[in-house]
Amino acid sequence: MSAAHTTANPDAVEAALRQLTPRAERLLRARFGIGAADAPGHPLVLGLPARRLRRLEASAFRTLRLKALEPSPD
Repeated sequence: MSAAHTTANPDAVEAALRQLTPRAERLLRARFGIGAADAPGHPLVLGLPARRLRRLEASAFRTLRLKALEPSPD
């Protein structure tokens, strides 16, 4: 198990995933086994070609990075 996985704040992960589109959220949850009992793996359940899954995953990560850089509304 990686250090990032063991030290991640579950509430922060859930909040970050909720910022994504439903499809991107399902993709990342399936890809990394978030909220699932089974091991992480390739999310074939979305029924998309592997190339499209990779693009969708890259887009989701870009979105998360941009959201992380936004100033907090204090």
